[in-house]
Amino acid sequence: MTDLSTTVDIALLPETEWQIRPLTRLKVSEHRKRAWDMALEMAAAEGRAVTARDVEAAVEELDGENCKIPVNGVPVFTLVG
Repeated sequence: MTDLSTTVDIALLPETEWQIRPLTRLKVSEHRKRAWDMALEMAAAEGRAVTARDVEAAVEELDGENCKIPVNGVPVFTLVG
């Protein structure tokens, strides 16, 4: 939430823990911001409020785009193990 709240170009911040939870799997703030933007775009395209499913789908899509090719040399997800 801190990453998003310090960005002036984000018009709407997450309102629930369920919207934020998928973002915590992303390693760097740049990826979290991009995923949130993607979730907002998905919801806006359908004319509704953003849901946790939108955020989850955005994180999954970001993973699909960047899993093998890290963004700016940074892996998308933090490895657990």
